Amino acid sequence: MRAVPPAVSMSAPFVEMHQFINGLADEGLAVVVTSSYLPEVLALSDRILVAKRGKIVEEIKATGATEQKIMYAAVHQERARTMNEIAAMRVGIVGVGLMGHGIAKNVLVRGGFPLAFLDHPGNQPVDDLIGLGAIACKTPGEVANASDVIILCVTGSPQVEAILTGEKGVLCRLRKGAVIVDCSTALPDSTLRMAAAVEAAGGRFLDAPMTRTAKHAEEGKLNLLVGGDEADLRRVSPVLASFTEGVEHVGPVSLGHRLKLLHNYVSIGFMALLGEAAAQAVDAGVDPAIFIDVLAKGGGAGVALERMTPAIVTGDVGTVPFFIGNALKDISYYQTMAGSSGASKTIADGVAAAITAVVESGHGQAYISDLARLLRKTKPAA
Repeated sequence: MRAVPPAVSMSAPFVEMHQFINGLADEGLAVVVTSSYLPEVLALSDRILVAKRGKIVEEIKATGATEQKIMYAAVHQERARTMNEIAAMRVGIVGVGLMGHGIAKNVLVRGGFPLAFLDHPGNQPVDDLIGLGAIACKTPGEVANASDVIILCVTGSPQVEAILTGEKGVLCRLRKGAVIVDCSTALPDSTLRMAAAVEAAGGRFLDAPMTRTAKHAEEGKLNLLVGGDEADLRRVSPVLASFTEGVEHVGPVSLGHRLKLLHNYVSIGFMALLGEAAAQAVDAGVDPAIFIDVLAKGGGAGVALERMTPAIVTGDVGTVPFFIGNALKDISYYQTMAGSSGASKTIADGVAAAITAVVESGHGQAYISDLARLLRKTKPAA
């Protein structure tokens, strides 16, 4: 691979270097030359990089080059090889639901990566993915066998454990060095066990739960909270970049999932509180628009209010496509996490009780923004 620089005013040493590197490229070495990098100014980081690439240096030294030319060529050859590795990376995904469909689409369209996915009745329609070149697999093991990076986007810890360790699961056919990226919402203790199992099978593990909504997934604007080794994160970052707006490394394995549960507890708690308050306001004859206006001008303002407003004012619940049943699962995970660490969970218990009553009344598949209706004393017809 050789990138020829545009026409610029170059010093004699640069012209000489340009000709030298072109000669190496003609001999079959993959070298990238950039016009912005002066060979006479070599950064210490590049010297360190070259020192780690002895084989590459030896290949170039055979041409009789000077030390300076060797460093320059070796650095840029390594960058070219890295780009080749990225281009060859194969991606798999298990869980093409509300969130996973957007991830899969952007891996294909924005990332340009080959994609294999698990064919499952819980998937969203996948005709568009297949039309873009995605390959359906019958088992998680088949997905693993076809992938260098495997994204998990399923409901929770039981599903993650079954996908990884079950019969015909991912670990049965995991490729050596493959990276599991778990975007699910899971219990930290389970995450630690699964990470150990993946590493024992020769792979690497990152917990990378998502924040934001299915709309953001389709737009490629999710945020990820990543726990795990920084080197593993750097390796898969081109894949993650295809479906995210922000990726934050928050610490070692399991801290991503721990922070996601903290985030969801606060987010779901806000929306449950707003739903209950809005229901009481309407039952008391308060105009929903006035209720929203008062909160927006005071301490009730925030993202939760913005997302809940359409449901409260017009009954449009589609702005927060998150099932109440899943909200209850996340709160129960938070209760488990807090309980196992001895932390207070009194408020979480109250939120869980309110949501449990709604789920037990048969509304687990309603969106959480519909709490403003479902918590009313006299409920309007569905």
